[in-house]
Amino acid sequence: MRKPTRRVVFHAVLVACALPGLALVVRSFVTTSKREVADRVLRWEALAARAGGRFDVEMDLVLAVISAESSGDPAARSRVGALGLMQLLPPTARDVAEFLREPVPSDAELIDPAVNVTLGTAYLREQLDGFGGDVRLALAAYNAGPRRVREWQSAEPGVPAEEVLRRRAFAETRSYIDKVLEYRAILRERNAPR
Repeated sequence: MRKPTRRVVFHAVLVACALPGLALVVRSFVTTSKREVADRVLRWEALAARAGGRFDVEMDLVLAVISAESSGDPAARSRVGALGLMQLLPPTARDVAEFLREPVPSDAELIDPAVNVTLGTAYLREQLDGFGGDVRLALAAYNAGPRRVREWQSAEPGVPAEEVLRRRAFAETRSYIDKVLEYRAILRERNAPR
């Protein structure tokens, strides 16, 4: 099934606003789309579990980042040059690989799911460590860069992280955080013992 375009979702929202009874249908349509992406990324569960175990990152968080970054497409490429399932920029991947004392991947190797998920999870762990385990700040750093998140924090010392992100983070970064956390909730629900 094709992923709904923004235009389709936009038109559905317009209809829902005009006819309040349809609001529930639109919410279900959008949620179903996220659930489909979450189902699709489950094929990477073994890689996420292995990398998550190695770097002490919750598997569902790794899968949620994969969902938000690439919708589970290992060949995904962004307009700024980020590659693979976890959308790593080649310089970031190089730095992480060097830190781990692993071979620096070429762009072609970075698209390999095992390499990408390993380096992406290590980078996510670095952000979690760098921001005291605060998942929201770590996700903001994964999306916008750790330097930028530190700038936002230093501009408002003593202000809670969630408030700093609400006031300072780019709209895209705030949306990214919410998206990852929503995917994580869906994946936790899917992976919960029955």
